Amino acid sequence: MAKKPIITMAGTAFALLSAGLYRYVFYRTRSRLSEKLLTPSTHSEEFYQSRREASARMEELPHDNVHIRSSRGQRLDGWYYASSNGNGKKVCYMVHGYRGNHTSNAGPYVRYYLDQGIDVFSEDHVACGTSEGRFIGYDYFESADCLQWIEFLRSRCGEDVEIILHGFSLGGATVLKICDQCPDNVRLIISDSGFASAEDVIVPNLQPVQKWLDLMNRVIAGYRLKDTDVRSHVANTLLPVLFMHGTEDETVPLTQAEELYSICSSPDKHLFTVFGARHVEAEYVDPDGYYGILDEYIGKYLEN
Repeated sequence: MAKKPIITMAGTAFALLSAGLYRYVFYRTRSRLSEKLLTPSTHSEEFYQSRREASARMEELPHDNVHIRSSRGQRLDGWYYASSNGNGKKVCYMVHGYRGNHTSNAGPYVRYYLDQGIDVFSEDHVACGTSEGRFIGYDYFESADCLQWIEFLRSRCGEDVEIILHGFSLGGATVLKICDQCPDNVRLIISDSGFASAEDVIVPNLQPVQKWLDLMNRVIAGYRLKDTDVRSHVANTLLPVLFMHGTEDETVPLTQAEELYSICSSPDKHLFTVFGARHVEAEYVDPDGYYGILDEYIGKYLEN
């Protein structure tokens, strides 16, 4: 008779643990306990402080607030920053990473683009910032939304607008996911620390846990982890692609960028690696090298 309560308790504990882990990985908010226990500090405090300051500066820049509704019915929020010396025909669409927002990755780069007469567009992904939604898509939802935002930019700026896609981490995977589906307006793809698939970054060394999370996500959010794989798209693109990555990236190992570079079908591709840089730290560690590569490719693929 004592076994039944034990089994019931074990089942309840497993259900609670599974729900907590699923929420930690896929849901827009996390419990304070899981955040404290499971989220490592992967960068120096100086790096985090520099990003907070850059985000604050970006928030203060003049901008237009814009909105679309996703194909799933969620309101998505965007921010458009116009250059004072541009003609509104060149836009860098900056695509943020996991659990970020429109300034968290774009902050350090916005002035670089604006100073070159290139407008900047950035948005809050589904389930991030002020945009609606409960579940993170690991590029599955975000790539579909990105294509909708590109159509918004074409409508706002004109059919002759030239667009750069500059993505970071999950955003880097997102821009690679659509690199073979973009309209001709997209001139250049930049993937900074992008992953090959969610399967490669969500507990890849614990297959039973990953399979259970994958099954839960299929039921709850409606997609499988394999649906986030960018490899077939990278192997089918004709757009110029820049892969930017740090050698000490433990979140998305450099080997993923090397694999994607090797299978990329672009006639003009480049893998820029920065020794000692961690996840999305390439620009922070080697700004001269990073912006030098951007200068070269922007000069090559954007008119004037």
